[in-house]
Amino acid sequence: MFKSSSETTVIFASGKSSSQWLEVLAEKEDAEDIKTYMDISIPDEMLKTFCSQFSLSRLLNKPPQFFDTKVYMNYKFRGQTYTATVYNYKTFSTDDTIHRQLTIKLSNDGFRYYSRKFIRSRVTQHKYSDWFVLGEDTFDDMKFLKSVTIDLDAKVVFYYNIKHKRIDIKFFCNGKEKSNDYPEILIIFEPGNPIYDEERSLRF
Repeated sequence: MFKSSSETTVIFASGKSSSQWLEVLAEKEDAEDIKTYMDISIPDEMLKTFCSQFSLSRLLNKPPQFFDTKVYMNYKFRGQTYTATVYNYKTFSTDDTIHRQLTIKLSNDGFRYYSRKFIRSRVTQHKYSDWFVLGEDTFDDMKFLKSVTIDLDAKVVFYYNIKHKRIDIKFFCNGKEKSNDYPEILIIFEPGNPIYDEERSLRF
């Protein structure tokens, strides 16, 4: 029979006990995690990974009516499976023509929204009135987004909403790809968790 030893509390030179130091280290790790998820390259990497599995060219070459009904696409990111929602946002003009905006919704994978340099504030977009419009320096940390902009020969408006944890990136295409069918493309990042992997739970 073994006798359990009593807990020993170590007091360091600073006056903090071992348990207090563990709390300090835990808080430091939490702060580092928060800082890690404040990196705006996270949604950029999500977009790059999605496009490696479902390229924009592939989506744009579908018949325009293909995405008039929402289509859900499962894609892998960092070993997890996420679901993207792709659909046409349709508006009618006064001459009865249909204007389609291809819309792609992706997860932001835990990205933490924080104050960034902006060029406009309190902008109304998608039923919210508290958007910021970010400047071109955002591309410095979003290399893949910049490459997409060049490929599409597009101008971009970068909407950023801290309160609602959402990014809307709107592309205004100038002629490449299928811009006659899709003069505008909107890529949205919003909170979204990976889906449950049912295959791992299958039992035979």
